[in-house]
Amino acid sequence: MKIYWLNLDGEHPVFYSEPLPPTEADEAAQSAVAEGGLRENLHGWAIVRYKSLQKVLHESESGFGLRMRRAWEWLQNQISPHEALPRSLRLATTIELYHPARVSEEKAQEAWAHYLTARWRYHLLWLTVNALIAPLTILLMWFPGPNVIGYWFVYRAVCHALAMTGLRRAQRGGIETHFHSSEMLGETTLETNEEITILAAKLELKELETFIKRARVKRVGDEDATVAVQ
Repeated sequence: MKIYWLNLDGEHPVFYSEPLPPTEADEAAQSAVAEGGLRENLHGWAIVRYKSLQKVLHESESGFGLRMRRAWEWLQNQISPHEALPRSLRLATTIELYHPARVSEEKAQEAWAHYLTARWRYHLLWLTVNALIAPLTILLMWFPGPNVIGYWFVYRAVCHALAMTGLRRAQRGGIETHFHSSEMLGETTLETNEEITILAAKLELKELETFIKRARVKRVGDEDATVAVQ
């Protein structure tokens, strides 16, 4: 798994990794479910329910179903772009972390350790919030149509639990991690589309532009107060 240190605002390091393709992620989850474990079984259940709900919503073109589809799409857009990386750590066997050449390996290790701790606390908080709210939404089952809101809180609780699993693996040394300095990283703050396009092409990162656009709206520093590396 390749992870890149991005310099988006000149203050906080942002770590980025290309997301797993949907089919590959689903296969990995199904394999994990087969191996057992409560959290993995919950994830498998969430995927099945997620696909089922998606089918219902995508086939809804009018009336109540259409309103539910729009509500679901809006909820999906609220998910932090920073969440994909922690969840992917659950499936990683090795990490190749690339940091700017101006940053020493010691500082890169320090920043990575801080990131893991801060994100774990963030996901713990929201796991607790979603787990507490989910049982209350059972009252919505009496309304017609799919219980989008109720399912959403269950699904989000599972997602946060899986992110915590990945983060804990990395924290406890369950994933072999190698640090590499890169001259291409940290040269600019990636303020223009041209700078982003050039870096994405050099590193072969297909989703980088989409990630940066969303990350600028919802900065990781606002979520977990990641400190700058001096």
